[in-house]
Amino acid sequence: MQASIRGLVVTVALTFAMTCHADRVNSILDVIKRELHLPDSDPVLDVIKRELEAGKGDLIVNVNDATPQELQTIPCIGEKLAKKIIASRTYEEVEELNDVKGIGDYTFNCMRPFVKTKGDTERR
Repeated sequence: MQASIRGLVVTVALTFAMTCHADRVNSILDVIKRELHLPDSDPVLDVIKRELEAGKGDLIVNVNDATPQELQTIPCIGEKLAKKIIASRTYEEVEELNDVKGIGDYTFNCMRPFVKTKGDTERR
């Protein structure tokens, strides 16, 4: 699967998964695996499981004023990328995050539903 298509698959899967309660992780993974025709060993499933279990995706984060801890609630964003996002502020459009070193198509597609550039950070 091409990287951009794979990133889109992860975004769709994570968005679906984040709308469900975390105690249903295995059920969610089974549905995603079946609907996307993924083998048991596909790393996409590991990413989704890890993000669900970590409670990521609870916030829609304004990347212009978020704390490092708030940025780390975004799927696919850890401590290093949070620091890089902060160092590259200010963003007019979410797409400008693609210019941050370390954020490629995969990471951007993974985080896109959970970021914004205007307004307050809020719960999903």
